[in-house]
Amino acid sequence: MKKNIAILISGRGSNMQHLVNLSEDDDCPFRVALVVCNVANAAGLTWAKQQGLPTYVMNYKGQDKEYVESNLTDILDEQNIEFVILAGFMKLLGKTFVRKWQGKLVNIHPSLLPAYRGLHTHQRALDDHVLFAGCTVHFVVEDVDAGPVIGQAVLPISHGDSAETLASKLLPWEHELLGRAVTAVVENKVTWTDDELVRTQAVQEYLQIVATNK
Repeated sequence: MKKNIAILISGRGSNMQHLVNLSEDDDCPFRVALVVCNVANAAGLTWAKQQGLPTYVMNYKGQDKEYVESNLTDILDEQNIEFVILAGFMKLLGKTFVRKWQGKLVNIHPSLLPAYRGLHTHQRALDDHVLFAGCTVHFVVEDVDAGPVIGQAVLPISHGDSAETLASKLLPWEHELLGRAVTAVVENKVTWTDDELVRTQAVQEYLQIVATNK
C-alpha cells in the first residue's frame, strides 16, 4: 500500500509536480495526499487544484505561528499523512512542528550543504568562485538547513554561469534527487531516529548524483 505524503510549497512547485508525476507510477511507494501552500495565489497551488489534489492554504498573516502550524498538524492527521516534504517552502517551521515530525520531515535545499545555508545560494557560490554547485535533500531540524543529509547532487559550474542559469541547469537534478530521496525515506531505506542516520547499503550510491549540464 502506498504511503501518504504531504508536500509544502510557496511558489510554482516544480519539485512538487515532479513528485506528483512520479506517484502515478504503480511501483511508486507514495501518493501525494495533500499539497500545502502559504501563498494563496501561488502557481503551484493552482496546478495542484487542477490535478484534483487535496490542497490547504496556510495563512500566517496576522496569526500566531504555533496556532497556524497546530492547525496544519490537525489537517495532516486527518489525511493520514506519514511524511512531510518541503519543496520550495519558504517559511521556517516552528520547533513544535519540527519535533513532532522528526525523521518524517524532509527538505530540498539548492546548495551542497553544509555550504550556503539559507538564501541566495547560487549567487553566493558564484561570488566565492567555487567549482561546483548542487542540491541537498536532508531531514529537517530546528536549525536552518542543518539536518542530516539524505542525498546530494553535484553540478560543475561553467564559465559564464549566472545565478539564473545555474538554477535552471540544476532544476532537473533537483527533481531527480528529490524523487530518489523521498522514495528511499518512504521505503525506510534511509532513517533518522534518536539522532542516528542509517542508510541501507543499496542506496548509498543511489543518493549521490554527479550531475552533468543537461
